[in-house]
Amino acid sequence: MPVELAPARTRWQEPTRRLRLRWGNYTDRYLIGLVLIIGGGIQLSGSNDYAPWPLLIGTVAHAVGWSILPARGWRRIVAVGPGIAQIWLMLAGPLAVWAFSITYV
Repeated sequence: MPVELAPARTRWQEPTRRLRLRWGNYTDRYLIGLVLIIGGGIQLSGSNDYAPWPLLIGTVAHAVGWSILPARGWRRIVAVGPGIAQIWLMLAGPLAVWAFSITYV
């Protein structure tokens, strides 16, 4: 009776970590991208009718953060639009909380 060997266990690695990046390394791009995405969202939440600069700065930082993240190019570009739209919807206040369900779908 043949003895079955257990399959060799390999350590899981995030798929985007295997991408060949044209510039920078994975960890730096990941951390800087996350800081810009979150910082841009915080900046956007601080804007109002009387202070439009945070809206512009937050939108640009959020878009740049998504474009820096290590991923295939089209996936980064597709994420920019819904990300910014979600944060802009949240500027309407508590009545726009339903918009969070869009990102979960």
